Amino acid sequence: MTDGVMLSEIASDRMLRRYDTIIIDEVHERSLNIDFLLGYLRTILSRRKDLRLIISSATADTQLFSKIFGNAPVVDVEGKLFPVEVVYMPFGQTPGEGDYLDEAQKAVESLIDSDEKGDVLVFLPPSGTLWNCIAI
Repeated sequence: MTDGVMLSEIASDRMLRRYDTIIIDEVHERSLNIDFLLGYLRTILSRRKDLRLIISSATADTQLFSKIFGNAPVVDVEGKLFPVEVVYMPFGQTPGEGDYLDEAQKAVESLIDSDEKGDVLVFLPPSGTLWNCIAI
């Protein structure tokens, strides 16, 4: 569920009795809602010994979170690393020159036509914004 839904759950059940485990994923993508939830869950954990909280993140300071949550155990899970090549494709130099979707399509077609093997990930700006296209 989203952090907003979890906050609504707290409004109707202050001790979150419907749950025995709560997982907060990507905790490094912090917001006011997440910070509030973490603080509230810390309080609930002191009152509910049966409640389990799992906090996950690839980049958060695990020792800090461990300390905040009563020296909770830290489990490191090593992931696989894959080589990544960043390729920047040329784009129109004048604002309004060319359409970024067309340019992204050309960049992907160019990569597909090459002898390189692998996957392609394209980052695009929100609709209506003119930025350089990046293909990885």
